[in-house]
Amino acid sequence: MTSQIQRSSKSSSLLGPARSSRAVDAAWAALPGAGSLEALAPHWLTLQLRMAGADSGAVYLLDLNARVGQARTIARSGDDLGQSLDQIASQVFENGQVALSRPKDAPQTAMIGHPVVDDDAIVVATAVLRIPDAGPQRLRNAARALAWGTAWLREGLARDARQRSDQHKQMMFRAHEIFAAMIEDHEARRAAIGTMTRLAQAASADRVSLGFRQRGYVRLAAVSHSAEFRKQMGLNRRVAAAMDEAIDQRAALKYPPPEHEINATRAQKELAGEEGRSAVLTVPFMVGEIYLGAITFQRSEDLPFTPEEVGFLDFTTSLVGPVLWDKKQNDKWLIFKVFDTVGRQFVRLFGPGYALRKLAIACLIGLVFIFSTWSRPYRIASDALVEGAVQRSLVAPFDGFLREATARAGDRVAEGDAIAALDDRDLVLERLRWVTERRQKRLELGRAIGEQDRAETEIFRVQIAQAEAQISLIDARLERAQLIAPFDGIIVAGDQSQNIGGSVSRGTVLFEVAPVDDYRIVMSVDESRISEISIGQSGDLVVTALPNTEFPLVVTKITPVAQAAEGRNTFRVEAGFDVAAPALRPGMHGIAKVDVDERLVVRIWTRELVDWARLTFWLWFG
Repeated sequence: MTSQIQRSSKSSSLLGPARSSRAVDAAWAALPGAGSLEALAPHWLTLQLRMAGADSGAVYLLDLNARVGQARTIARSGDDLGQSLDQIASQVFENGQVALSRPKDAPQTAMIGHPVVDDDAIVVATAVLRIPDAGPQRLRNAARALAWGTAWLREGLARDARQRSDQHKQMMFRAHEIFAAMIEDHEARRAAIGTMTRLAQAASADRVSLGFRQRGYVRLAAVSHSAEFRKQMGLNRRVAAAMDEAIDQRAALKYPPPEHEINATRAQKELAGEEGRSAVLTVPFMVGEIYLGAITFQRSEDLPFTPEEVGFLDFTTSLVGPVLWDKKQNDKWLIFKVFDTVGRQFVRLFGPGYALRKLAIACLIGLVFIFSTWSRPYRIASDALVEGAVQRSLVAPFDGFLREATARAGDRVAEGDAIAALDDRDLVLERLRWVTERRQKRLELGRAIGEQDRAETEIFRVQIAQAEAQISLIDARLERAQLIAPFDGIIVAGDQSQNIGGSVSRGTVLFEVAPVDDYRIVMSVDESRISEISIGQSGDLVVTALPNTEFPLVVTKITPVAQAAEGRNTFRVEAGFDVAAPALRPGMHGIAKVDVDERLVVRIWTRELVDWARLTFWLWFG
């Protein structure tokens, strides 16, 4: 950092020898009571020249309010008023270390500069002395005296820092007092006038004005000490122009402008010339991320705004400005709030910036267009089971024991094929007994006829008829002891191969036979979808065993009786196949989908949600 040294007219040099006892005594007396570093520096320099044996010197202070690297002279004494001391000071500011130099034209003279650092170890001041006839011992003594003496300068810096801290605390307290008073007033216009009046008192201003930008230009909203200000049209127009100027440049502007001001202050100058010369300060404020207003301060030209005051008023404006804007917006009628919100969103949508919002809106429009035109077949899916169109059960004709089973579930059978047989030995013996009984009765009948015993004859005839009936019954049971396939088909249930010789009871289902290539599909349709199913609708079936094959189907029957299963009510719907499906087998499970109609995809996806909403609405409000 190359420091630039400015010679301040305020820090005039102390000409003359300044080594008399009177000057030294006066310096010692004034040193403890110096209120700031600038007040302390001339007295300190007088004493330092005496103690270090120097004939001239200067004290430099880094100007924190000016451009980076710029320092100014706050005290100077001695005969050397040229640039030699300034060069040594620049070296100290740049390197942050003690600097020593001897002029080529006066090699016996030494110039020594010592840095003065603050609490953050930053060089903020420099003391430079010129030592004549600077031998080694004298130079060491001068350097030691200068190092010890800079402690007074560091104390002056600390005192200035404490004063600035106290001033900052006072300003923050005053700013929060103004903010608290504004918050307590709920009416927007009254709060704005009261806040401007309190700001005028805090800034010793004659007039403080508040303006909000609407539709591209500023309109005054409140003026201190006055509830009616609209009659001063010329003045109000200049104030609004000054606010527009500050908002456009997004910076606080004041007049008279500070040195090295880079922003335009033409409107501030025109306002300062209204009704006599005056000092003007205009501070813009942000609401969210946009500058929407400003506050203008006007007071006598004899009281220009200091940097500290600018900082205080800038902070206070940033506090009260957005809140006053919110109060103004909240005081509007609801319909105007809606219009403002819609207009603001419209500007953000079609104006500059907000690229993500524009992208999101474009994506939303694209999605709305897609879902308003994209349609697909609406299909109702349900669990499905393949059954035979006709299914015959083969049961045990009487109580007995299983003799043989030649087929089991999954086997194909032809009409008339024997599937199983029951043990008929007891029946054969029983038949033989009745045949013998019949033969005996016939012999006795012949003897009774020969004896012409009519009573005995009738008895034997009845007993013979009884025996013949028993024989016929046993013959019928013997015929049924063999289970025969009623038609060509496949056994879909029953495996008695592990039950040979086991007992079976009359009526026990031993096998189930279904015809080949003649199936039906049994679907379990949810009760919320049954109203959309009708006879004749087509669809497709995919079974678990053949997931890559679709079998076309047609709804043939709807059973109007609900069945409870797995916590939900379903209806049995039967369907048949348009074409033969030799790959299917009874008992296969899968998913069936019935085509209903063509619908928008969004309606298909949201149907359950819409149905739930309708039921809920009817439950609470129906």
